[in-house]
Amino acid sequence: MLGRRFLFIGACILAVLVIIACSPRQEADLSQDPNRSKHFSVESHTVSADTSFVVQWRDMPGKGEGRDWITLVPKDTPNDKWGQWVYTDEPSGQFEVQENTISEPGEYEIRAYYDYPSGGYEIQDTLEIIVQ
Repeated sequence: MLGRRFLFIGACILAVLVIIACSPRQEADLSQDPNRSKHFSVESHTVSADTSFVVQWRDMPGKGEGRDWITLVPKDTPNDKWGQWVYTDEPSGQFEVQENTISEPGEYEIRAYYDYPSGGYEIQDTLEIIVQ
């Protein structure tokens, strides 16, 4: 009788382990976190006005006849407006936001656009920066 109980408990544990191992894994949804980005990284998400900082990009697709590019703008800027910008001719790289580019405190975004001009002004990725 005792042997059957151990066998039953062991079978239940094995079944639970199989269910866990076979369950589909969900990838993190980066779109819900303004401090996470599939293309951008910065040393700090909070910077002082009138100071320079470096934006690194990665995994820009570079497909199509146009060019991918990134820009830094105040958060509520319309999609078809831009601030300091750079073409991302390589899949990975960096650019320095120059001193005096941002003199007003507030919320800003680094935005990725693909395949200009045919890609239009559809924002593909963003990263939020707070300027104090």
